[in-house]
Amino acid sequence: MAQDWQIYDGAGHRKYLSEDEVPHFLHEADRLPDARRALCYLVAHTGCRISEALAVTLPQVDAVDSAIVLATLKRRRVVYRRVPLPDYLLRMLLALPAQADGCLWHFHRATAWRFITEAMQRAGIHGTQATIRGLRHAFGIRCATQGVPPSLIQRWMGHATLRMTMVYLDATGTEERRFASRVWWPVGALEKPGPSTTLPMIAPAVTDIADLRQLRQENDRLRQENARLRQLCDAVLRAVQPFSGSSQTWRCAC
Repeated sequence: MAQDWQIYDGAGHRKYLSEDEVPHFLHEADRLPDARRALCYLVAHTGCRISEALAVTLPQVDAVDSAIVLATLKRRRVVYRRVPLPDYLLRMLLALPAQADGCLWHFHRATAWRFITEAMQRAGIHGTQATIRGLRHAFGIRCATQGVPPSLIQRWMGHATLRMTMVYLDATGTEERRFASRVWWPVGALEKPGPSTTLPMIAPAVTDIADLRQLRQENDRLRQENARLRQLCDAVLRAVQPFSGSSQTWRCAC
């Protein structure tokens, strides 16, 4: 059931590749033949199912809009969806030789499962997440953490209901830590007062900088006022000097 699905297995292990693991996997994919490399990149950049990727034909690659049209196969009827592609992936797909039937790949899904899993192992990725599904889930997690609207994630991933998509909307990793930091209690708050390390305490630092700038401006104003008063004293001294034998007393007073 969709409502029972989670991004963690029964033992609490994540089912998705992390932000650091995906680039390492793609680095290993760069060592594969062109067709296999392009398949790895397609799954990682669209979150498509392996059966959907293997069913892609050349006419489904839209060179004008830099997108790919995928057939959502896990439905009672076939539904097509359009997913944008980066330019480098578009060039990979267009460079592949298509067969008479237009298909870009002609190997079984078990073969694709095997060489993708082997590439993950060479990248040092092990565990529940080291599967093709782990790439699909990684795409969903990345969309959620980058602020992609849920309805758009649903369309890109071919989910039948929005409830399936909402699983990815659970904040994870750095996003979750950023939110959690707002509610953490500062350590030693009663022993010695000091700035908290939580996010809301960033504002006072900005206020201190503003105060420092204001003090500098006030200091500059006082310097200018002092210089003006000295000029005024010198003018007075020059005016009274013909009538006085010495101006030293005036100068000292100024």
